[in-house]
Amino acid sequence: MAKWFRHFLLVSSICLSGVSAWAQGAKFEVLPKLIAPPAPPVAATIDIFGNGSRFMPGGGFEPMMYRTWFTVREDAPLDQPGRILSSYNALSQFDTLRSGAFDGAEISVLRLENGAFREVRSGSVPQGGHQIDQWVLAHRGGQIVPAQETEARVFLGHWERGGRARWVAIRAIDTNGNLSEFSEPVQVQIPQKIQRRNGGAERLPMEAFNFDADKEPGSVLAPPKGLVAQINATGDITLRWQAPARTRSLAGYAVYFMRSDPKLGRSLYLQTTGAGDAVKAGDLVIVRQHLAQHERSQFLSDRVWSAREAWPLRGAVTALWPDEDPQRRWELKEHPNDPSRNWGGRSYLSATLGRAARMDLHAYNHSHVGQKFYQVLEPGVVYRVSAWLRGDRPGKAYFYLAGPYRRSVPMQTFSYGTEWQKVTATFTVPEAATSQGPPGKMVFQITGPGRVDVDDLRVQRDDTLFQDFTEREYDRLRRSAISSLRTHGTARTGTYTYDLRGLLDLSGMARRGGQYPSLHRTLSMMQRAGVDPWLQIEPHFSDAEWQGLIEYLAAPFDPETDDPAERPWAALRVAQGQAAPWTDSFDRLYLELGNETWNGLFAPWVFPVMTDAGTGQRVSRGTVYGAFQERVAQVLRASPWWEPSKLEKKVQFVIGGRNWFDYGTEAARAAPNASDYLMVAGYNGGWDEDEGLPARTRASYFNVLNQVSQATIVNADRYANDIRDLLANRSKPLRLGTYEAGPGYVMNGLNGAKVSAQEALEQEQVMKSQSSGVATLDTFLAQRERGFGLQNYFMFDEGERWTSHARWYAGGVAHPSWDMLTLLNHFGKGALLEVETIEVPRADLAQVNRRIAVSGAPLVETYATGASDHVSLFVISRRVPFYPEPGEPGCTPVEIKLPFTSAERMVLFRTNGEYDTHTTAGQPLPIERIEIPVSELSSGVLTLTPETGAESCGLPAASAFVYVVQNPK
Repeated sequence: MAKWFRHFLLVSSICLSGVSAWAQGAKFEVLPKLIAPPAPPVAATIDIFGNGSRFMPGGGFEPMMYRTWFTVREDAPLDQPGRILSSYNALSQFDTLRSGAFDGAEISVLRLENGAFREVRSGSVPQGGHQIDQWVLAHRGGQIVPAQETEARVFLGHWERGGRARWVAIRAIDTNGNLSEFSEPVQVQIPQKIQRRNGGAERLPMEAFNFDADKEPGSVLAPPKGLVAQINATGDITLRWQAPARTRSLAGYAVYFMRSDPKLGRSLYLQTTGAGDAVKAGDLVIVRQHLAQHERSQFLSDRVWSAREAWPLRGAVTALWPDEDPQRRWELKEHPNDPSRNWGGRSYLSATLGRAARMDLHAYNHSHVGQKFYQVLEPGVVYRVSAWLRGDRPGKAYFYLAGPYRRSVPMQTFSYGTEWQKVTATFTVPEAATSQGPPGKMVFQITGPGRVDVDDLRVQRDDTLFQDFTEREYDRLRRSAISSLRTHGTARTGTYTYDLRGLLDLSGMARRGGQYPSLHRTLSMMQRAGVDPWLQIEPHFSDAEWQGLIEYLAAPFDPETDDPAERPWAALRVAQGQAAPWTDSFDRLYLELGNETWNGLFAPWVFPVMTDAGTGQRVSRGTVYGAFQERVAQVLRASPWWEPSKLEKKVQFVIGGRNWFDYGTEAARAAPNASDYLMVAGYNGGWDEDEGLPARTRASYFNVLNQVSQATIVNADRYANDIRDLLANRSKPLRLGTYEAGPGYVMNGLNGAKVSAQEALEQEQVMKSQSSGVATLDTFLAQRERGFGLQNYFMFDEGERWTSHARWYAGGVAHPSWDMLTLLNHFGKGALLEVETIEVPRADLAQVNRRIAVSGAPLVETYATGASDHVSLFVISRRVPFYPEPGEPGCTPVEIKLPFTSAERMVLFRTNGEYDTHTTAGQPLPIERIEIPVSELSSGVLTLTPETGAESCGLPAASAFVYVVQNPK
């Protein structure tokens, strides 16, 4: 260990004073004091990734898993202890499911009791056990018909199921929110096919009113009478009625509908079998439904009969429902359990086709270079299409591209017989598509008559393994030196999700926009890339699934001596080609439940407010999250493979918090044994921070560069204080970090934003500029200075907005923020050293949205990291030329006093563009590497001059200089 570094560990000098509020230059001193321990290199998030994953999603033809959770509203009846009574929205999933959808589902009931979760009941739903025949509000959002009106209109979508009956009724509401009895119901017959509207129908007056729609009658008001209903071809239902005789306390009317005849009665419950305590109000219910068959008549509500929100049930590459066309019926069938045949998953598609029927398995997946959503096929790359086929008689299948390559890429023909055989062919495209036409689709067509079975339908590059990174991507990972990859595609799944088998099967998991690779593929890639896994897994697993996951990751299995029935998940891992436990391949394994479990965008996997059954107290969402994670950790630790695999030291539990409120802190407090990291998002601007669109103005670039003073440091200081308070009452270490960070972006629809094409282009240019890259480095270092350990960049991918690299046809260059963090990974891994600011240029920053006002915010900053053989100095300018002072070019003289006067070598890495230099046009950000004479250290002061790689005026505006001093003395 170098002498100067030992000195830092032993000595603390006196801080210098006399800071000048409005200095023209900047002076710093690196003090002999360690203020933060070494941190891992930056991690990165990945979403759908891997060769072929965005071409034919769902081509493995796996069963759908539908899972959800909700809280119980009422105690179960004494004679029905397993009956779950909850709201219509919970039991119907907001009117998307029909009665019987959960028949056969697996149920877990968890109770929060004295601060801890306990599973009080488990079992299943018997046939007929899911009943949701109930009066439901026809107008959402608490909208009622005003008291002076006696007419209302209800609109049906063209996607709703036609040819069905619906019953409607009206209730009067008094000014205290009390409801009358229902009016006499009226039956409405919906047309066989609801026509699309060409224009908007007249909307009758409505107003907001807060009331409990399920409340029993309690008003002195009589129900409305004389209700009549009319429906037209576009599904517009007009209702008219007579007002009750007494209207003095009348607030208005609520319109209700029901899909079954009210004379048959109402029912709203989930009946469960199995052992355990009686279900109580406030319990948390997890429902796990395995959908081997996809008939919507057994599962979907009439409201979403043909709606987009129901399409995941239909499958990603099948354009029709299994029972939609008598000439083209299909189903999923399970493969026999044959150890000699390692299928990609557990099931395959079996289609029964009429004599002249054709069935297209297809995906819209490629287009031209002028759009940003679809893939662009690369000329010169060989692509391979493959599938497993068989029929009840020999037959033919076809593959072709419809769209920009319909004429230039010939159709492929495949022959198959009555036994499973793999068919394969290759194709290339002559050039990158440039026409502005509609997106292209890849079509795999099977034909009748008879039964045709298909499995493992794939399209991929021929030079790379299926669902693996290309050599180009591996090279990017190696050069970036990142420490971990976070698996974003295994979270944010909604209700159409996965079970443990779906997570592990080689087919992967179909997602909107692509196929997320299986855990085996994911871990194989991470093993090869030399990074640690950061697994995001939805919180809906059963106890058996959590323990099965540990078995898959950590249990040894020898096919010669061990019984697969005793260790099925370890046996599956070995059958997939990974003999040693996966945990042997990695130093760390981070585990995060779900994604932003406070954020309603990712419902249902957000934690609710609950009542503690032991204390009767209302418990915050964050505390519920922490208690739930504590229980999951207990289940994992109960695995027989936890201790032998030394997972207590290897697994790091992540709590995902939220800036601006205490959700994460409350969760960490409630999970003292299941929180190694309390993490928050650390975006610079964008919708996450509730900020508006940036533009290519000096003011916008200045805001990007100085967000660190107004938001980053404020939040980091707050969490550093929270950590100190938490550590005072626990023995397990706890560190801060970021689960996502980097440049932020505004998108259409998020926070109500509207973004034009020009605004989107300018946002891209600002957030992929040198200023944004410098600000990202600044943010990560400022958080390191306040105790943040592992930090995560969102995200490693090609494309627009948050991505790390441009698409291949846009140059494939790394964006500035990724380049800046690569420098941090290589040269900033050591302990953080205290740097005292002696004088620095400053500016007053006004409050904007969540950004606080800051008086005298520093416009230049220096950070220092030290290891035994080097010191790295990160010198950052937050200035923009001629803004906010029109006559100030923004260049800053800088002096840094050092605790050494010589070294073996000094190298500078510096940005070399302008503040608004960006990479969206395909040109990389210039980063120069310059050898600096070590004689420049002889005075013990590093001055930024042309001799040390700076300008004659010092540090340029909006720039970052990284000096790496090797073996200082």
